[in-house]
Amino acid sequence: MLNIFESVTRRLVEVWKSDELSGSRSASSCRCGRPIYFQNSVCLGCQTPLGYAPALQQLRALAEGPTAGTWIIDGESDQKIVWKRCKNFDSP
Repeated sequence: MLNIFESVTRRLVEVWKSDELSGSRSASSCRCGRPIYFQNSVCLGCQTPLGYAPALQQLRALAEGPTAGTWIIDGESDQKIVWKRCKNFDSP
């Protein structure tokens, strides 16, 4: 029977050699084409505001909404949903 160290080591080797996605890769890209990451609130390349779209389960580029402080998902023509930043956005 393998001890815990050997078991963990074998699993790490399997993951490192496989095509499994790691948590550090980005599944989304900004409208400028650069990858975007969940911890960012703006694109590091073009400074476009970013937000999480729960229905899509994706981080998306945002465009200014119809009123101050509101946002829509950039590039979607039939926008019915207007978003606001959560209160925690401006907290330290």
